[in-house]
Amino acid sequence: MLTQNKEEASDFAQFLHLENTQRQQLEKKFTAEALQMVKNKMPNLPDALVLYEPNWHPGVVGLVASRVLEKYYRPTLVFGLLDGKLKGSGRSTHSFNLFAALDEVRHEFISFGGHFHAVGLTLAPEKLPWLCEYLQSKAQELIAAEDKTPPLNLDGKLSLTQVDNHFISRLETFEPYGIENPRTKWLVGPLQIKHIKRIGKDPTQGHAKILFLEQNKEFWLTAFSMAEAFENLLASGLDVQLVIEAKRGFWNNREYVDLSIVDFAPVVYLDRQ
Repeated sequence: MLTQNKEEASDFAQFLHLENTQRQQLEKKFTAEALQMVKNKMPNLPDALVLYEPNWHPGVVGLVASRVLEKYYRPTLVFGLLDGKLKGSGRSTHSFNLFAALDEVRHEFISFGGHFHAVGLTLAPEKLPWLCEYLQSKAQELIAAEDKTPPLNLDGKLSLTQVDNHFISRLETFEPYGIENPRTKWLVGPLQIKHIKRIGKDPTQGHAKILFLEQNKEFWLTAFSMAEAFENLLASGLDVQLVIEAKRGFWNNREYVDLSIVDFAPVVYLDRQ
């Protein structure tokens, strides 16, 4: 959309903002539904996931597949329904060539394309059970046990005092992030755990804000689905090392440095009695 008219430009901007907001709302809703579908399969998590809901909009199924992959780290296909056909998108792990696996049977699809980690495809609805069985069989054959956990590649070690707005601005020069360009991850600590506050509408989900002490300075970090583990660490009195991601956050028209925990490990000091 291009224009030199200010009023028309304002209308375009409002339209795009509304469209983006609606897309984000759909993505959030569909992702929650997809994650619940996978949760219902537990504890027997299959080696590959094929998820379908007729109301899922084909325009956001790729984003939903990415979120499911982030959570469960299994090759994932997500489908919606459009004009009587299943329109889907897939995302895969670092070791499983999703494109190659499906390319072997491309004659079964109405349309198909992609690359190692991501695919798009159209399928007749009656072929969905076959696709589930086929993909799970290929994943079971080709994915080793150690490849069912995402590799944790670190970009360096930091002190939390270094993570300020200037640091975030430097990180933003590496955007956009994606499968081939993941968000940077940093090792911090050892840190002392001072306080844990569960957050979210449902405390049983285990999301928390955690207060850490480093060099006599306090820092709040967010942990998703880790509250119980950190509560146990707090009770034990152990320090921790963290792997974190850092980005710019916004809340109530306020900008802040958003620090989230990716992984952690307790620290044991061998020289302490």
